[in-house]
Amino acid sequence: MANPSIQPTANTPSAQVKVTDEALLARIGYRQELKREFRPLEMLAVCLNVMGIVPTIASVLFNSVPNGGPVAMVWGWVVVFPFILCIALSIAELASANPTSGGLYYWTHALSPPKCRNFMSWVTGYANTIGSSTGMTGIDWAFSVQVMAGASMATEGAFVATQAQTFQWMAFWICFLPKFSRSFVDPGYDSSVHMSEEASNAAMVVPWATVISVISGFVLGLAVNISLAFCMGPSTITLVDSPLGQPMAQIFSTSLGTRAGLALWSIVIVAQFSVGASFLLVMSRQVFAFARDGALPFSRFIYSIGYGRGGALGLIGEGVPVIAVWTLVVLAALTGLLSFAGEQAIKAVFAMSMVAIYVAYIGPIAARVMAAWNEAACFRPGPFHMGYWGVPINLVALAFMVFTIVVFLFPASPGTAVADMNYAVVVLSVMFALIVGWYYCPTYGGVHWFRGPQANVGTGFNVPREKGDCDDQRLEFQL
Repeated sequence: MANPSIQPTANTPSAQVKVTDEALLARIGYRQELKREFRPLEMLAVCLNVMGIVPTIASVLFNSVPNGGPVAMVWGWVVVFPFILCIALSIAELASANPTSGGLYYWTHALSPPKCRNFMSWVTGYANTIGSSTGMTGIDWAFSVQVMAGASMATEGAFVATQAQTFQWMAFWICFLPKFSRSFVDPGYDSSVHMSEEASNAAMVVPWATVISVISGFVLGLAVNISLAFCMGPSTITLVDSPLGQPMAQIFSTSLGTRAGLALWSIVIVAQFSVGASFLLVMSRQVFAFARDGALPFSRFIYSIGYGRGGALGLIGEGVPVIAVWTLVVLAALTGLLSFAGEQAIKAVFAMSMVAIYVAYIGPIAARVMAAWNEAACFRPGPFHMGYWGVPINLVALAFMVFTIVVFLFPASPGTAVADMNYAVVVLSVMFALIVGWYYCPTYGGVHWFRGPQANVGTGFNVPREKGDCDDQRLEFQL
């Protein structure tokens, strides 16, 4: 239970902060297993790095350029920002109340009605896991495409990507709307949530890192989009049909010359690699937490610190969920194999990442709204809370995410044929059918054994449902 009386303040000494963080995590139900080494500035850096504003814009620019051009790039960024901020504020409030790596599925279980909380937590956790693995695949694919664009620029067009190297310069992200910039809605603003158990003064640092990263990302992204809009020239067709395959790389080359453009593009490539590393760092913690609660296959193996429980490699990886990291790497690699099925198959996977993560966001935020309307439910906010503005902001966030999910299931361009359709809805339907089917599977399904988050410090997890039953003495699974 996130008890405000034991939450640290900005002036609390570092040693006391560590003790307080561990005490808060223990009241939530978990013992301290990961290293708490991330300070406020480091948490903010992780969030901004996962969002990857500049390399992400580079990755999706060839969707914005033909579908609206500079108008879509600039004004789409501005229009989307208030809604993204509502999502970030909603997540920040929940994270401040109970800062744990499980985050989304944990809060969903805590605030959902007793009859459906296990199922809702199950779906939310798996949606988050699917979004993590497919998102990792998308980042890696973007990196490879950008590297090939750099190779083409360095050889002045002598290097041309062929079928053996890539299917083509595919638009692997489905565009949001012709008038909305796609890249700013990349969900990276919950990054600090999954690092909660490694953050110092988590109840305050995690929510503020979430909000500040979104605001900073908006300012940086707006500046980048405006700069590109002024430098792209009068013909968008030239950028779309560029032999480099990447409009931003072509803008660099045209504006700065081949050598200077290549130097700047190399920085974008390095930044994209850094995005992948940070994304792996963050999302592996979600996999670790979900395995800790026994929801994943081979959870006993995945839930370990360092290189397994045996400690065969000594102190290497001590305090780090190494097996969870490699699990996510393997899942992303297996997902990437779908590229051999054709361009549309891998496009569907990348669109699925966006949709799956938003489905995971919807779970706890919707549960938070229902808890506010249910007097028997207990929501105890942390030091970062929105007061009476909480529910209205939650509702705006929910409406935007539902709308976004629908839009991202549309094809990438207005004119399309069967071969050009967005098959993300098909892939998602199959995935969620398997998730639900496994939950309700006779004898072996999660309905028979999954009870949500599992305390490992001898703490009970019965959510109080009687009015007034929110006292500070009980160590329940509360917010």
